[in-house]
Amino acid sequence: MNLEFDFYGIKVKVTCENSTVMNSLRRDYEYFVSEGSDDSAHLYLEALEQPPPYHLIPQGTEASSISMFCTSYRKDDHVYTDYQGRGFLILDLEGENGKIYSTNDSFLTTLLRRTILTRVSDLLSAKGIYKFSWLSMSVNGLAIIFSMLPGGGKTSLALELLKTSEFKILSDTYTFITRTGEILPFPRNLHPRGGMVSEIPQDRQQLFDNTRYEPRVMIDIDHFRDQLSSSCKPFLLAVCKRIFSEEPRIEKLPKWRSFLLLYRQALVKYELYESINDQETSEKEKSRFRKHLTSAKRALIVIKLLYKSETYLFYLGVNNSRNAKAINTFMREKIQQKDRNEATPELHISPHN
Repeated sequence: MNLEFDFYGIKVKVTCENSTVMNSLRRDYEYFVSEGSDDSAHLYLEALEQPPPYHLIPQGTEASSISMFCTSYRKDDHVYTDYQGRGFLILDLEGENGKIYSTNDSFLTTLLRRTILTRVSDLLSAKGIYKFSWLSMSVNGLAIIFSMLPGGGKTSLALELLKTSEFKILSDTYTFITRTGEILPFPRNLHPRGGMVSEIPQDRQQLFDNTRYEPRVMIDIDHFRDQLSSSCKPFLLAVCKRIFSEEPRIEKLPKWRSFLLLYRQALVKYELYESINDQETSEKEKSRFRKHLTSAKRALIVIKLLYKSETYLFYLGVNNSRNAKAINTFMREKIQQKDRNEATPELHISPHN
């Protein structure tokens, strides 16, 4: 069974004999499914429901990265990643093809998702499209970006905002932005914590085995097909912090402070994440140079976003329903203010008067 995807010009072909794995993968990346073609792909992946073939790791290969979730070994252009016996990945970085092994079909699907996202992100960055760990929504064709720390509740906030018809989703976890500042839609299945969501039909939800956390619920993005946003320009950038309070509050944030906060969340966190990433994709010196270059480009994207957006600090309370209600009211006022400003003709005073 084969699947093909097109991620803004990056074509991916996946092969797997397990229909459950492929159907689940299709549900997650439904937005990017493409019809079969004879064109060559940028990334080829094969998923095999088999035990990890550790004998394929060349003897004496040194571990290139170690975390509590996995250990990666690198030999020339090949990376071998062991997920503590639960799964195994062999990736040929030069040929951009890989094989994924696991006897658990849920975990096999999870590794496929992660590998596609990781490699596609790297390939897109070479085209000037960068990934940020932000929630992005749109109202009236204008993008609102929410930056918050990992575990801050991006998906939970997105689900609450989607209860109102004004909001559409660009991406609940990873926001992709072009070098010109355009926000691209990257809708995937939503992964909230806390079990099944009562307001959503059960046949639109499924449990999956996460590589890092406890099993999570996955809500089909197709359930929100009428609320999927097209690409749009940035309008408002919100740096979010959690507070212990029933009532949220919103404050205007100077752009220089926004940059400092975003630098920590979007750039420093990115470096730390990359340092323990599942696949080390280059030799140390080349990797260090690439990371510095990528950080500079990402910083430039952030500066462009700040230039084009209004910036605010959102203090989100413990009640997501009240958070969403406050944000919805706030955005309605901002849109109305914008419409009034655009409707007011400019006053031209003649120098002779």
